[in-house]
Amino acid sequence: MARICSVASRPALCGAILALLALVVGAAPPVYSPDRVQRIKADLATRTTGMTSYELEYMLEGLDDKLHILESPEATEVREWLGRYLAVMADDRRAAILADVPDVLEMSAADLTAKLTEIDEKRTNVERGARESRRSRREFGAFIDDARRAEAADRAQLGRIRRGDAAF
Repeated sequence: MARICSVASRPALCGAILALLALVVGAAPPVYSPDRVQRIKADLATRTTGMTSYELEYMLEGLDDKLHILESPEATEVREWLGRYLAVMADDRRAAILADVPDVLEMSAADLTAKLTEIDEKRTNVERGARESRRSRREFGAFIDDARRAEAADRAQLGRIRRGDAAF
Protein backbone atom coordinates (compact mmCIF):
# COMPACT_ATOMS: atom_id res chain seq x y z
CA MET A 1 0.00 0.00 0.00
CA ALA A 2 2.85 2.38 0.79
CA ARG A 3 4.30 1.78 -2.69
CA ILE A 4 0.96 2.66 -4.31
CA CYS A 5 0.79 5.91 -2.34
CA SER A 6 4.36 6.81 -3.26
CA VAL A 7 3.79 6.14 -6.99
CA ALA A 8 0.34 7.73 -7.11
CA SER A 9 1.45 10.83 -5.23
CA ARG A 10 4.40 11.46 -7.50
CA PRO A 11 4.15 14.84 -9.20
CA ALA A 12 5.40 13.10 -12.33
CA LEU A 13 2.18 11.07 -12.63
CA CYS A 14 -0.09 14.09 -12.37
CA GLY A 15 2.29 16.15 -14.47
CA ALA A 16 2.44 13.55 -17.24
CA ILE A 17 -1.34 13.19 -17.36
CA LEU A 18 -1.91 16.96 -17.33
CA ALA A 19 0.77 17.58 -19.95
CA LEU A 20 -0.66 14.88 -22.20
CA LEU A 21 -4.17 16.28 -21.87
CA ALA A 22 -2.89 19.83 -22.41
CA LEU A 23 -1.33 18.78 -25.70
CA VAL A 24 -4.51 17.26 -27.07
CA VAL A 25 -6.91 19.79 -25.55
CA GLY A 26 -4.78 22.85 -26.24
CA ALA A 27 -4.46 22.11 -29.95
CA ALA A 28 -6.02 24.58 -32.35
CA PRO A 29 -8.63 23.49 -33.22
CA PRO A 30 -9.03 21.28 -30.15
CA VAL A 31 -8.69 17.58 -30.88
CA TYR A 32 -10.95 16.53 -28.01
CA SER A 33 -14.17 18.24 -26.99
CA PRO A 34 -14.52 19.28 -23.33
CA ASP A 35 -17.03 16.42 -22.85
CA ARG A 36 -14.57 13.89 -24.22
CA VAL A 37 -11.81 15.26 -21.98
CA GLN A 38 -14.08 14.80 -18.96
CA ARG A 39 -14.82 11.22 -20.03
CA ILE A 40 -11.10 10.53 -20.45
CA LYS A 41 -10.34 11.97 -17.01
CA ALA A 42 -13.15 9.94 -15.41
CA ASP A 43 -12.00 6.76 -17.17
CA LEU A 44 -8.42 7.39 -16.08
CA ALA A 45 -9.50 7.96 -12.48
CA THR A 46 -11.54 4.74 -12.53
CA ARG A 47 -8.73 2.71 -14.06
CA THR A 48 -6.04 3.99 -11.72
CA THR A 49 -8.13 3.41 -8.61
CA GLY A 50 -7.73 -0.36 -8.77
CA MET A 51 -4.14 -0.46 -9.99
CA THR A 52 -1.20 -1.89 -8.11
CA SER A 53 1.90 0.23 -7.62
CA TYR A 54 3.61 -1.65 -10.42
CA GLU A 55 0.70 -1.04 -12.79
CA LEU A 56 0.74 2.66 -11.88
CA GLU A 57 4.47 2.83 -12.49
CA TYR A 58 4.06 1.03 -15.83
CA MET A 59 1.29 3.45 -16.82
CA LEU A 60 3.47 6.39 -15.81
CA GLU A 61 6.34 5.12 -17.96
CA GLY A 62 3.93 4.68 -20.90
CA LEU A 63 2.54 8.20 -20.43
CA ASP A 64 6.06 9.56 -20.24
CA ASP A 65 6.97 7.78 -23.49
CA LYS A 66 3.87 9.18 -25.19
CA LEU A 67 4.61 12.64 -23.87
CA HIS A 68 8.13 12.53 -25.31
CA ILE A 69 6.68 11.54 -28.67
CA LEU A 70 4.01 14.24 -28.56
CA GLU A 71 6.55 16.91 -27.58
CA SER A 72 8.98 15.97 -30.37
CA PRO A 73 9.61 18.48 -33.17
CA GLU A 74 8.05 16.05 -35.66
CA ALA A 75 4.86 15.77 -33.63
CA THR A 76 4.74 19.54 -33.15
CA GLU A 77 5.05 20.02 -36.91
CA VAL A 78 2.31 17.46 -37.57
CA ARG A 79 0.07 19.04 -34.91
CA GLU A 80 0.54 22.53 -36.37
CA TRP A 81 -0.19 21.31 -39.91
CA LEU A 82 -3.24 19.37 -38.71
CA GLY A 83 -4.53 22.52 -37.00
CA ARG A 84 -4.15 24.53 -40.22
CA TYR A 85 -5.66 21.70 -42.27
CA LEU A 86 -8.70 21.36 -40.01
CA ALA A 87 -9.15 25.12 -39.66
CA VAL A 88 -10.03 25.55 -43.34
CA MET A 89 -12.48 22.64 -43.45
CA ALA A 90 -16.22 22.89 -43.31
CA ASP A 91 -17.59 22.22 -39.82
CA ASP A 92 -19.25 18.92 -40.76
CA ARG A 93 -16.11 17.54 -42.40
CA ARG A 94 -13.92 18.65 -39.48
CA ALA A 95 -16.34 17.08 -36.98
CA ALA A 96 -16.27 13.79 -38.92
CA ILE A 97 -12.46 13.71 -38.87
CA LEU A 98 -12.26 14.64 -35.19
CA ALA A 99 -14.83 11.96 -34.32
CA ASP A 100 -12.32 9.35 -35.54
CA VAL A 101 -9.44 10.68 -33.44
CA PRO A 102 -8.25 7.83 -31.21
CA ASP A 103 -7.81 8.17 -27.48
CA VAL A 104 -4.12 8.95 -26.94
CA LEU A 105 -4.26 7.44 -23.46
CA GLU A 106 -5.39 4.11 -24.92
CA MET A 107 -2.67 4.02 -27.59
CA SER A 108 0.76 2.55 -27.10
CA ALA A 109 3.83 4.64 -27.91
CA ALA A 110 4.27 2.55 -31.08
CA ASP A 111 0.63 3.16 -32.09
CA LEU A 112 1.08 6.87 -31.46
CA THR A 113 4.23 6.97 -33.60
CA ALA A 114 2.41 5.08 -36.38
CA LYS A 115 -0.53 7.52 -36.22
CA LEU A 116 1.83 10.50 -36.41
CA THR A 117 3.52 8.90 -39.43
CA GLU A 118 0.12 8.34 -41.04
CA ILE A 119 -0.84 11.99 -40.51
CA ASP A 120 2.55 13.11 -41.85
CA GLU A 121 1.98 11.00 -44.98
CA LYS A 122 -1.44 12.64 -45.38
CA ARG A 123 0.23 16.04 -45.05
CA THR A 124 2.76 15.09 -47.73
CA ASN A 125 -0.03 13.95 -50.07
CA VAL A 126 -2.11 17.09 -49.48
CA GLU A 127 0.91 19.32 -50.07
CA ARG A 128 1.84 17.36 -53.22
CA GLY A 129 -1.72 17.74 -54.50
CA ALA A 130 -1.63 21.47 -53.80
CA ARG A 131 1.68 21.83 -55.68
CA GLU A 132 0.31 19.86 -58.63
CA SER A 133 -2.85 21.97 -58.62
CA ARG A 134 -0.83 25.21 -58.62
CA ARG A 135 1.38 23.89 -61.45
CA SER A 136 -1.69 22.87 -63.44
CA ARG A 137 -3.28 26.31 -62.93
CA ARG A 138 -0.04 28.02 -64.06
CA GLU A 139 0.13 25.82 -67.16
CA PHE A 140 -3.52 26.49 -67.97
CA GLY A 141 -2.99 30.22 -67.43
CA ALA A 142 0.00 30.13 -69.81
CA PHE A 143 -2.13 28.24 -72.35
CA ILE A 144 -4.89 30.89 -72.10
CA ASP A 145 -2.33 33.71 -72.43
CA ASP A 146 -0.85 32.06 -75.55
CA ALA A 147 -4.32 31.59 -77.02
CA ARG A 148 -5.19 35.26 -76.36
CA ARG A 149 -1.93 36.42 -77.96
CA ALA A 150 -2.57 34.22 -81.00
CA GLU A 151 -6.13 35.50 -81.25
CA ALA A 152 -4.92 39.12 -80.99
CA ALA A 153 -2.32 38.46 -83.69
CA ASP A 154 -5.00 36.88 -85.92
CA ARG A 155 -7.30 39.89 -85.41
CA ALA A 156 -4.45 42.28 -86.19
CA GLN A 157 -3.63 40.32 -89.37
CA LEU A 158 -7.32 40.28 -90.36
CA GLY A 159 -7.48 44.05 -89.83
CA ARG A 160 -4.43 44.57 -92.07
CA ILE A 161 -5.96 42.37 -94.75
CA ARG A 162 -9.22 44.33 -94.65
CA ARG A 163 -7.32 47.62 -94.88
CA GLY A 164 -5.19 46.26 -97.66
CA ASP A 165 -1.98 46.66 -95.68
CA ALA A 166 -1.11 42.99 -95.60
CA ALA A 167 1.46 41.51 -97.90
CA PHE A 168 0.82 38.01 -99.12
